[in-house]
Amino acid sequence: MLRTQTVKAAEIKANGRLLAPNDTEIRDLVHDIGHNGLITPLLVDEDMNLIDGFRRLTAMLALDREEVAVVVSDSYEDSLSYLRARVVGDPFHKGFDGRRIWELHKALTRQREEFTEKSRGQRPDSKNRAKTLSDILPELPERKNKTRAALSYITQRSEHWIQSALFFYSRAEGLVPVEEKWQPLIQELVEKMDAGLNPYTATSEWNRAHGLVRTTTTKSQQLLVLNSATHSMSGIVQSLAEIGVVHDGITKEQAAKYAAELRKIRTALFQTIRKLEERTQR
Repeated sequence: MLRTQTVKAAEIKANGRLLAPNDTEIRDLVHDIGHNGLITPLLVDEDMNLIDGFRRLTAMLALDREEVAVVVSDSYEDSLSYLRARVVGDPFHKGFDGRRIWELHKALTRQREEFTEKSRGQRPDSKNRAKTLSDILPELPERKNKTRAALSYITQRSEHWIQSALFFYSRAEGLVPVEEKWQPLIQELVEKMDAGLNPYTATSEWNRAHGLVRTTTTKSQQLLVLNSATHSMSGIVQSLAEIGVVHDGITKEQAAKYAAELRKIRTALFQTIRKLEERTQR
């Protein structure tokens, strides 16, 4: 059940995750809330733990607002439903980076565990059957890991992207054990991710340090790869250039999916271009 109420800003437990009030990413939000008020309430659980709204809470505190409108959710299914609607409908919604996905994952842990306990081992024909993730988010594809599938749907990030982010943050905070010799690398990669490093790149660095990445080193191998990639990309670029305004028949979910996939390609391209440019300087 969701209910809206006004609470003291000091009552909200943000677990220390607040942005600096002069952060350039929230200046527009501070300005908008200052003129129009808080349009989208924060999402909290029954114990006032903040689930969604770090930037909005930061903006409200920067404006010296003592009271804040919140939506209180007492269940995992209600939290997911609210988050789905917010991602789609809020113009000030910020995309989910690795840190924000990790914080959301932690904030939903208690509700998720309670939900899983209720929905586990039910008969599908039971009259009093508790809801499952498929009931809440029927658009979810069939996946073994429903938690990642739900996070993927809400955040519009791929499950693999989310898995990569959770891998590093869970180890950096000691929730998943890691050998002592690898702890400095984990912390370094998390700091880089906080500064904007793509989790895929972090995974590549981690695998490389563990000797798990096959490196193309010889001149002939690299020329073969670059030749093949250049010829393939020329056709892809031509095809993409022929797309004008994206047709309204393509759903927002489909658009988000393909945008995410193309971002992966863009990241790999930028990394290779940077390496080639470095070569021109030597």
